Amino acid sequence: MKVGSVLKDLRNKKGKTQKEISKEMFIPYNTYRKYENNKIALNYWVIGEFAEYYRVSKNVFFFDDKFWGKPESLLTMGYLGAIFEIKSYKLDMLEKKINNLNDINSDKYTQLRSTYEYESKELRRVASILRRFIKKDLSIRKDYIKKHE
Repeated sequence: MKVGSVLKDLRNKKGKTQKEISKEMFIPYNTYRKYENNKIALNYWVIGEFAEYYRVSKNVFFFDDKFWGKPESLLTMGYLGAIFEIKSYKLDMLEKKINNLNDINSDKYTQLRSTYEYESKELRRVASILRRFIKKDLSIRKDYIKKHE
């Protein structure tokens, strides 16, 4: 199932039209329509906005049994791996900035610490999704190998 199909299913469950959803989420109608028709790819953060709006996990957009074992699943894992690497690097840079500050009572320190906590939480979330992807992909590969031995 593609992301657009998931969006359409969630919208239908809410009993809303594309125009209503696009208006409520402040998205141009044509853009939302293209999301549902898989004409525009959604990035991880846009998916997060939809997940929050529909009050579902982001995993709903990624985890579907029909999806596994296809090349897209590997691409998504690669994409999540890249996000993980970027967030790890950002976290390292923040930690260095925090360690270089002399005054731990300053506003700058408080701001950096707050950002660090947020990024750390996001990194753990991405790592969790990535672990599930890898675990699911490995189990499908093992099943495939058993069936074709």
